[in-house]
Amino acid sequence: LPKILYLLDKYSITATFFTVGELAEEHPEFIDQIKQNHEIASHTHFHNNTDLNKQIILSKKTFKKLKINLKGFRCFGFQMPENLGETLTNHCFVYDSSVAKGFFPGRFNNVFSISDPYIASKDNLKKVLEMGKKVLMEIYEVQKKALKEKYHEVED
Repeated sequence: LPKILYLLDKYSITATFFTVGELAEEHPEFIDQIKQNHEIASHTHFHNNTDLNKQIILSKKTFKKLKINLKGFRCFGFQMPENLGETLTNHCFVYDSSVAKGFFPGRFNNVFSISDPYIASKDNLKKVLEMGKKVLMEIYEVQKKALKEKYHEVED
């Protein structure tokens, strides 16, 4: 951690550290070092698939003791529980960064998702996922047109 913080500071880069509450409890000295120049956001409390609401409550309590007001959130394992947007809104998170662009067989397929953080709400989460589907459909239409043109040329 000290080497990472040194490099970030050396090049005047600020970062957000999505941090598990359990780690913050075990190593508050890490949190003290990070919060000097960087944002700390929630990455749940235990980084496992237990009750999301409970994990958020525990995480917020832990960081409050460390005098950190959590604004951002990233769910564990790039998972997107159905109630994520509503839960984050209920717990007053400002933004969510759970949507990760990429593919991990059996876990998630967000290759065409918009991966920028968004304002945490149920409606915004739906919009982000719909935008990813729209991009996928646009790519499909371009590929379909290219194939038609290719095969049309072959027939002539």
